Amino acid sequence: DMLSLPESQLQSLHGNRVSYIAQSAAAAFNPAKKLIDQVIEGALIHGLGSHADLQAKAIELFRDLALPNPDTIGQRYPHQVSGGQLQRVMAAMALISDPLLVILDEPTTALDVTTQIDVLRAFKRVVRERGATAVYVSHDLAVVAQMADQIVVLNGGRIIEQS
Repeated sequence: DMLSLPESQLQSLHGNRVSYIAQSAAAAFNPAKKLIDQVIEGALIHGLGSHADLQAKAIELFRDLALPNPDTIGQRYPHQVSGGQLQRVMAAMALISDPLLVILDEPTTALDVTTQIDVLRAFKRVVRERGATAVYVSHDLAVVAQMADQIVVLNGGRIIEQS
């Protein structure tokens, strides 16, 4: 029961065993830091590897998430990549710690339909390959239907439909 855990235990889970992909990738990144530094920061804090090892893992994730120029894209700043690319970089940030659970909050907001499909395909493939569980939080049931093995509809915090 995560709700009853003390703050210190919650902090050890967040970014380590549980990761989060925010609704707005553009707002989630520090504009003054290179992408790769932001991707590996949480894993470094949790002591999940050396700087060099985590950079190599980030580049592998960039490749797995079908980012262009995976060896160099991490040297860019957030404003230097597209919205779809930034969303995939955020996925790399969430997956670098090999979490058991990834929570995706409206992961395709502000992306055009073609980019949505590409990003969702990449998310789904990489999450499955890494053996994680993904929870998609979305108002777009068409998106959820493409991604989910099971759908739960909530209203006011209560389950009103399940498939």
